[in-house]
Amino acid sequence: MPDNETLEDAVDDLRNIAQEIGAMRFSLCLADKHGNKEVNSFLCGSASPSDAPQASPSCEELPARILDRLGDIAHPVQWGEISGGTTTVENVSAPGGEAGILFPVSNEQRRYGAVIFAGDDIDLAENELAGLHRRCYRIFSCAVRHEPEPEGKAPPAISKRELQCLKLSANGLTSEEIAKRVGLSVHTANQYLASATQKLNAVNRVHAVAKALRAGLID
Repeated sequence: MPDNETLEDAVDDLRNIAQEIGAMRFSLCLADKHGNKEVNSFLCGSASPSDAPQASPSCEELPARILDRLGDIAHPVQWGEISGGTTTVENVSAPGGEAGILFPVSNEQRRYGAVIFAGDDIDLAENELAGLHRRCYRIFSCAVRHEPEPEGKAPPAISKRELQCLKLSANGLTSEEIAKRVGLSVHTANQYLASATQKLNAVNRVHAVAKALRAGLID
């Protein structure tokens, strides 16, 4: 999905995924912070202007504990019965009585959202999850460019050195190994990691790595 594509193109891309997995409805939602409140807004979905509102699944149908953690969840969230044997997902009670799956998404500006597919005939194999999640990330990153940034201070920039240390940490290196690899003292390497963790609003190094991966800051 090229950077200059529109929300209409996002709908087409999501419809293709829905057809591939047997979903009847889909939607792309954006979650923004307004003060201390999480506000979820519908960007696009399977509903046309003449359809009933229920034609697209809504973020608001999901439990608050999921909505409040969209910026921290790394794995898909599933409800109801889905064929194909998916296991690496979190299960919640089925909203609206039908099956569905939510893919949490984000971009490099730390804007968060969700891609939701719903229907009673979804067939999604375990080995398809990662590829579909990556496609949802790309669609969200392009679609959200058309949405204005929420009011407030922009997130602090993460330096190349901080990202380098995070990437090495993601590869399983210890602080001592990271310091040796990049030619720093262990203390300095730890400072870079601590700074990146703080900037990403993460609770620890592992959480920072997960957030950086989801945001596409490291690979």
